[in-house]
Amino acid sequence: MARNLKKAHTRRGLFGRGRGVVLPGVDFEIWPGQWVVLAGKSGCGKTTLARILAGLDAADSGKVLVNYNVATALMLRSEVCWIPQDPGRSLNPRFTALEAILEPIEIKRLPYELAEQCAARAGLEASLLPRRIGELSGGQKARVAIARALSVEPSLLILDESLAALDLALQEQILDALSAQSRQANMSCLFIAHETALLEKTGARIDLMERGQFVDKESPIWQEWRAAQPKWIANE
Repeated sequence: MARNLKKAHTRRGLFGRGRGVVLPGVDFEIWPGQWVVLAGKSGCGKTTLARILAGLDAADSGKVLVNYNVATALMLRSEVCWIPQDPGRSLNPRFTALEAILEPIEIKRLPYELAEQCAARAGLEASLLPRRIGELSGGQKARVAIARALSVEPSLLILDESLAALDLALQEQILDALSAQSRQANMSCLFIAHETALLEKTGARIDLMERGQFVDKESPIWQEWRAAQPKWIANE
C-alpha cells in the first residue's frame, strides 16, 4: 500500500525549467492475490505511481508499505517484477529464451526445472527456448518476459500495457496462467491499461486516474469514461 505519495517531474518550457506535479498526494492499496487495473489518459500519473511501487522511481514524499512496514527501494525491487510495454526491452537480445528465463533462477539459486515449467505456464512453446531473443516476435518476447517473472514468484507483478500487442486468445491464455500463479503463490497483479474489458472480466478492480488522483466511481468523469470503454465480446 502507499500513503500520501507526492511526485513532481522537472519540465522544460519556454521560460526555463519548472516542476510539474504528477502525484499531488495519493493513497493506494493492493492486497495479496488481488488484481488491480490502473486506467486513465497518458500523463495521468498511473505509470509514475506504478514505478514508485516497483522501486524504480522515488517519491518526493510519502511512503510505500509492505506488510505494514515501510519498504525501501531495494526491498521493493526484490518483491516486485515489472514487465514494460515493450517486453523485449527487459531481455538481453544475445540470450536465448531459455537463458533469459534462467538468469534470475540462477541468481536466486532456484531449481533449473523452473525455467521450462514457467515457460509452459506462459504459453511459450518448448521449441522456442533455444532461439535468441532477437529472433523472436513481440508476442514471443512477451511470453519470455512473463515466464522470467513467474520464475521468481514475485509478491507483485506489474504489467505496463504488456499484453496490448498480443492477440486476444494469447492474452486470455496468459491471464489464465497469471491467475493460476496468483492462486498458488498469492501473487498480486497490477495492470496499466487503456482498454479494460478483458481484465475486468477476470474480476480485477478498476481504478481510474485523472491528474494524479483517483476518480470517484460516482463522479461524472467516471461515468463518461465507463460509457466510452469498449464492451467485452466473448471470443467465439
